[in-house]
Amino acid sequence: MIIERVNGTTATAVVYELARAVRDAGGRALVVGGFVRDSLLAQAQAGSQDALDIDIEVFGLDETTAYQTVFFAQV
Repeated sequence: MIIERVNGTTATAVVYELARAVRDAGGRALVVGGFVRDSLLAQAQAGSQDALDIDIEVFGLDETTAYQTVFFAQV
């Protein structure tokens, strides 16, 4: 998923909302991959841009529920 902004919201805020939606559905969401690296680098480098590539691993939900939760989350 490539996200720069959704309805004026930063990618980081979108990730938090998706994680909340997964939690509310009874699952657990972990952010992995380049987003974690880019977020850490952004903290270390002033003026760095928000991460654009977001990888989320979802546990505890069947595949259909996970897709529905992520794609229909209100972000």
